[in-house]
Amino acid sequence: MPTLRNKTTDKGLIVRWKPHPKHPRPSTYQVTPRARSFFDKLGYSVPSPGDEATIPHQLCRPLRLLGDLYFESSSQDDLELGKPPGQKYYESPSVSEEELDELRSYVEAHPSFIGGLREGLDRELPGSSQAENEVDIPQPLLKPEARNIRDTSDGRTLLPDPFHLGRVDRLSNNGNAILDSAAGKEINLGSLPKAVVGEWTVGVEYRGHWTMCLTPQVWSSGYRSDARNYIEKLENLTGLTGLQKILNIESRQYNHNLHDSEIEVFVAFAGHGLGVAYHGEWTIIIDSELVAANQWVNVAIESVYGNVAIATPRRPRDESQLAVGDRVDIEVSKIGQNLLVGSKDGTLVTVPRDTSTVPDKISVAITESCEEYVTGTLKALDESRRPSEQEFVTVCEGIIEEYSHIPVVLPEIPLDDEIRICLPVTKINSDAVQVSAEELSKLGVFGSEETISSSSQEWTSEGLFIQSNGVPIRVRGARYVPGVTIEARPIGFEEGFVETSFERYVVPESAGSVEEAFEIGNEQMQRGEFHEALLTFTSIVERIDIEEEPERWMDAVVHEILALTAIPVAKGEYEDALRLLSIRAEGLQQNEELLERIRSIARIELAAYRSIINGLLHIATVDQTDDGVEKTSRRQEAKECLSRSVDKLNESRSIATRRDPHWFIHERLREAAEGVLFPPQSVKDYIGDYETEVA
Repeated sequence: MPTLRNKTTDKGLIVRWKPHPKHPRPSTYQVTPRARSFFDKLGYSVPSPGDEATIPHQLCRPLRLLGDLYFESSSQDDLELGKPPGQKYYESPSVSEEELDELRSYVEAHPSFIGGLREGLDRELPGSSQAENEVDIPQPLLKPEARNIRDTSDGRTLLPDPFHLGRVDRLSNNGNAILDSAAGKEINLGSLPKAVVGEWTVGVEYRGHWTMCLTPQVWSSGYRSDARNYIEKLENLTGLTGLQKILNIESRQYNHNLHDSEIEVFVAFAGHGLGVAYHGEWTIIIDSELVAANQWVNVAIESVYGNVAIATPRRPRDESQLAVGDRVDIEVSKIGQNLLVGSKDGTLVTVPRDTSTVPDKISVAITESCEEYVTGTLKALDESRRPSEQEFVTVCEGIIEEYSHIPVVLPEIPLDDEIRICLPVTKINSDAVQVSAEELSKLGVFGSEETISSSSQEWTSEGLFIQSNGVPIRVRGARYVPGVTIEARPIGFEEGFVETSFERYVVPESAGSVEEAFEIGNEQMQRGEFHEALLTFTSIVERIDIEEEPERWMDAVVHEILALTAIPVAKGEYEDALRLLSIRAEGLQQNEELLERIRSIARIELAAYRSIINGLLHIATVDQTDDGVEKTSRRQEAKECLSRSVDKLNESRSIATRRDPHWFIHERLREAAEGVLFPPQSVKDYIGDYETEVA
């Protein structure tokens, strides 16, 4: 887990956090005053130098994206910004719904969020505890035939708010161009060259009284410079997606008469029911709720005002025209309540929505066509191009591997999106296929008398999951022992997974008495044969009756946990070891079959072990920096961890009735003490006393 710390070397806070699983070690981030106030509000307060608090990692990624956790070098290389986490990333017992509500409020009020990060953070952050998921956020009801441009009674053309079309009437005393709009308003476009007087132009209003000129062919160099400096904020304030592309438009002369023309144009930006494209000296306003930024669309020019043209979408009349029955793959560029929209070879393609899925791409067959667009559905595809009902499909990161252009609606499955799952298709919709584990009961898969065996284990917010041929399976009543094969028996079917009851762990039976098995396991640990030791201790746990010998059962479980975490510790993968330790320690505390006194002994001993691993983690980062002050700070953090571990070990020895804490814990303490060069006196004394007792 990330650690928030009040620095001892100078003023300020730092966060120690590993932002990506592939990174070998955590990084140290500086914390802005804004983020410090946020942490204080959530109760993660570290008021004095040396104070530290563990914080949920779900809080760190948004703050890093916003720049509130930063390197002094300003590097951003530690984040894979193009790969947002899966939907389950923010669902964790370590972060409450109230904290997520506060996080969203913090993000939405942040200047960097308003300035252009909305498309990333807004999609991955969950809403408040009462809010709906991203796929349920209300979208506009798209009306393909609707027209948003109107003619007034006096023959003027009126664009929808916040757009204005008209001639530039004059320049004000300050040199600002004043547009006489069809709405009867005088619109201040800002400082433009004198040559624009008398010319037609288009503006978009923002903040009630400011208006941006959307005909960049007539901009002055100063106007262009101002637009470039504020373009991200202007895009947000105007509500025009893709507005930044206006900066690429220069004055070009095509000397082409657009009257009654049909041309293919690139939609630079769009919003409020209109799209805007540029064609040489022409600014083309496309009147359609279907258009979106970054589309190539064939349009028919309806009317022309100077160098401003009004157009509507029009299907091409050449051999590229799509016909009923054609199969097309489209990138989804617009999403409404009722439609998905993309384009293919200049033709707008609509797909009726039956589900709440939000795909990036989709494959459809054309079912209807009209003058301006075509309609297609996934369901109309030939069966060789899509899955059929009851067909098993493999899904990873929301994509069907066998049909990458076919969207899928997944039920709630508490596994990371990167984990491949295999489920049967239950329904073919117009915009997606649906899968469900409940279909397995109809297919006769996983009968009640069948034993399911699997060596894959994943711990989730809903307990232990295994997989069989890719099918997600929840196992009730089992411990998390990754690397050990588990057997379970089906007891029911949920929409997202098979429900099973734990039967047994498949491990070699330990020979001899339990005491002899303990000796074998400890000898394996001493030789570094940690996986073999894990199998041995798991076998011992299974041999002991928890009701008859609760203390011995707990002792065996602690041995099992130590062997399990020893595997990543030996590889220097301390974050993984801490995660395993956290999962298993939490499981012990929830075991109501054990007396609190017995749970308390294990809790204290494992807490000491956790502090030692944290110390080893800090030591491992010392050589990652050339800054001498930072090296000293990291060693000091390690020393404090070791001091806390000794306090816990002494506490454990004072209340334990069975034995001293495990020798493996003492060995890791000695290893960590050697790594800090000059360990605290309490640590040296403890190690000395222990070695004397052992001798």
